[in-house]
Amino acid sequence: MLKRLLRNRKGTAEVIGTIMFIVILLFFFTNVYLWHDVATKDANELYLKKMNSSFGITSNAGNITVTADGGSDIVLSRLWIVDDAANKYFYADLGNVHVAAGGSFNITFPVSVTLPDGSIQVNYTPIYPDKCTVINTLGIAESTTFQP
Repeated sequence: MLKRLLRNRKGTAEVIGTIMFIVILLFFFTNVYLWHDVATKDANELYLKKMNSSFGITSNAGNITVTADGGSDIVLSRLWIVDDAANKYFYADLGNVHVAAGGSFNITFPVSVTLPDGSIQVNYTPIYPDKCTVINTLGIAESTTFQP
């Protein structure tokens, strides 16, 4: 009886096809799970970087001072100036300025020159109190009202 069962080839293709289908599904869903796991880890890492990259800006005596308050360094990307009186927007690329954790960086007006101490001067002279916003490379923005 066992010999007759082993010699009978009916249904072999269906069994092998089903096993192959299950292996393919297992491979597919394993890859989807691993992709999701990596994407979640990357998103959590970016969120953690954003939490640790806080900074504050203050306006004093014609300067804007950016201070890295968080536990990690920040990289400044752009300065936006909103001139409400003229209804205009100005921006200056800060050239990915690196500010160490706990350190500060000065932005002064009105000449466009990079100074030896690393501070940047912007070619714009505010006349009225304008809103200035500094954005870092992670997309975090902080604003202050600039008093000329």
